[in-house]
Amino acid sequence: MSEDIYLASQSRKSQKVSALLTKDFNEADKVILKSSSDVGVMRNLGRNGSLHGPQAIIHQFSQMAFHQNKKILIQEVSDQRLELTDFDLAQTRESQLIQKYLAKEPIQIGGGHDHAYCLLKAIETQAKEIVVINIDAHCDTRESSHVHSGTPFRQFAQQTKKPFHIYQYGIHLFANSQSTMNMPKEQMSVFTYDEVQVNNKILPDIESKLTQESFVFLSLDCDALDSSLMEGVSAVNHQGLSLSHIESIFQWYK
Repeated sequence: MSEDIYLASQSRKSQKVSALLTKDFNEADKVILKSSSDVGVMRNLGRNGSLHGPQAIIHQFSQMAFHQNKKILIQEVSDQRLELTDFDLAQTRESQLIQKYLAKEPIQIGGGHDHAYCLLKAIETQAKEIVVINIDAHCDTRESSHVHSGTPFRQFAQQTKKPFHIYQYGIHLFANSQSTMNMPKEQMSVFTYDEVQVNNKILPDIESKLTQESFVFLSLDCDALDSSLMEGVSAVNHQGLSLSHIESIFQWYK
């Protein structure tokens, strides 16, 4: 490799997100939490493999160019081996670990939606009112004798003593049983796939109901995306939302 090529390579590396990564919490401007376990998915009889999702996404992200010089800390918070032996204890420990990072407004990338419960339990320790906007094909409010990736929001709603409401966005009725939809109206509002495709007032309506006390947790389950965009999920969606639709929601949230 000639010196010119080497210098060009080094210059390009210095402009990638990977150059912003730090292991120092105090130095970090933002935190990305990895929950690299798919035990909750398998407990839900889904296919395994989603434990690799967080690292795959972060790898692609780290190769992108950055335009803001903000340091990023990446932290693993789940324990796959403990989940295999004591799932409840693993969820408790993950939640406790997440609490340490809330001040940095973390982004969590999970290997299953069960990890959303851990983040909610961490948020509960600091928030006065919790609002979830869940972009999903499924409500993930299953009634079940054991918890898994299909139960996180009912699990949290039944336990919390804080005001809580979840807005389910993009839901497919054919993919949700009546028992899944029977959450109390004061805790859950459902907007189906058909509704969100034709009604552009849903997000403003949600925003009008938020207060200064609201801690708003935006959650994207990748099976909300159309199968042409996202086929590597446990429940592939033959009629999902477009990437531009998802991007518009994230821009609104930002």
